[in-house]
Amino acid sequence: MTGASLLHEIRGSEEKIVRLLHSGFSHSPFAATINNELTPEFLRWKYATPAGNALSAFVERNGLPVAIVSAAPVSVSDRLAGYRRAWQIGDITTAPDHRGQGLFRNCLATLCDTLPAGDLIFCYPNKSSLHELLRQNFLPVVELVYLARPAWWWRGGAARQVDSFAFSADLRGDDACDIHVVRDSGYLNWRYSQCPTRRYGLLIDGAPDDPEGVLVFRKFSARLPVAVIMELHGRGPAIRTLLARLDGEARRQGLLALMTIGTRDLGHVVRRLGMLPVPSALQPKRMLLVAKVVGASPARSREDVLRSWHVQVGDWDGL
Repeated sequence: MTGASLLHEIRGSEEKIVRLLHSGFSHSPFAATINNELTPEFLRWKYATPAGNALSAFVERNGLPVAIVSAAPVSVSDRLAGYRRAWQIGDITTAPDHRGQGLFRNCLATLCDTLPAGDLIFCYPNKSSLHELLRQNFLPVVELVYLARPAWWWRGGAARQVDSFAFSADLRGDDACDIHVVRDSGYLNWRYSQCPTRRYGLLIDGAPDDPEGVLVFRKFSARLPVAVIMELHGRGPAIRTLLARLDGEARRQGLLALMTIGTRDLGHVVRRLGMLPVPSALQPKRMLLVAKVVGASPARSREDVLRSWHVQVGDWDGL
């Protein structure tokens, strides 16, 4: 088997990696949308998070990458351990004519062997990647639920749309779940205001520096006129206000439905506001969160990761 190399800095290699990623998405149902967003500029942004630079393990043939696994660092809040670093695997790709050679296995093993021991690493794999992740001791943590409802165009709300967020606290600071990615303004502004290829709507209810609630959404595509809710945080009254404002935005933008993907604690909140589970046959991808602790025994990893997580995503790879 061919050994994998490591890449600590994306600059200078982004064009080659983008071509590889495009080849991997060529048969995806949403290939056109995904490939339009996968630009060198997007990759430079995605691989430089507020928590640090991404790390990539890759295999080259004739000077070109033919397989890659990349993980970007994020800050998480852990009820037991406090703040800690985690790594989200965001890109797993092998060129179609190099599949079946164990390249993904080598890249994943090299990446996990290199990351600091004790860090969390997690992923939302597709069915092609899941088997190898489980073989390398990743554990299924939770399957996310798709929730949707028609846009109620007759509604509107008093929530305000902003260009960026100004609060400093973690929006999930009083979360009942054990583990969540820290949602402070530094992370959210990087994730949504500074993304070079995707446009997001940012809504707040309350004071900009101490909001009662926050909602982030985007229009998925021209062919699928749906408002995908990326973030929804706050208590009941604020969430009702934010969703009412989103209904008004949907009317103005011609969006037919609202949708979000998250863990069941989110579902308990939004189901009371009309959002219902989407049948599995209509879901573009099964969203399963898998995770492990880097360098830990399977028993220690199981004890650490098989707890309650709060997760909400909208871009299918979670990042």
